[in-house]
Amino acid sequence: MPEASEQARAVLAGVHAFAHGIDRYRLAVGTRLGLGVPEVVTLAHLAVTGAVRAGEVAERTGLSQGSVTALVDRLERRGFVARVRPPENRRLVLVELTAAGHEVTDGLLAAMLPTMAATAAAPDLPDPAELAHGLHRVADMLVELADREPARVTPAG
Repeated sequence: MPEASEQARAVLAGVHAFAHGIDRYRLAVGTRLGLGVPEVVTLAHLAVTGAVRAGEVAERTGLSQGSVTALVDRLERRGFVARVRPPENRRLVLVELTAAGHEVTDGLLAAMLPTMAATAAAPDLPDPAELAHGLHRVADMLVELADREPARVTPAG
C-alpha cells in the first residue's frame, strides 16, 4: 500500500486533471455560446440546483454583487435566465433558467452524459455513488480551505 502522502498526491493529481478538464470544457462552451466562463458556471449551477438568489451566484462565481447583477442582466438579455419572485416571499428575487436556458444546459448534459455513464461503469473504478461521494468530499474540503486559509498561500522564495 502506498504511503499516505503518495496517495494524497495521487488524489491531488486526479483532482487537478479533473479541474483542468472542467476549465477547458467551460471555456469551449463559453466560446461556442459567446459567453464568459462565469456565465457558463452560472448556467450549469442553475441547471443543477434550480432557482437561486444572486448571492449564491456571487458565491459560486467569485464575483461581486455588482458584477453578478451585470452577469444576470447579460444572461437575461440572451434569454437564458429570468429574475422571479416566489409567491410565498415576494421580497425575494431568484435567478432561474428559462426554456432557452434549459435547452442550452440540457444540450451540454446530453453531450457529456454518455461519456460519463461509460466512465462510471468502467470495472476499474469505484461504485459511481462512492465516486460521487468522494468528489463531493474533495470539493467541500477545497471550499473549506479556500474560505479558511486563502492568505496562507505564498510564493516560494
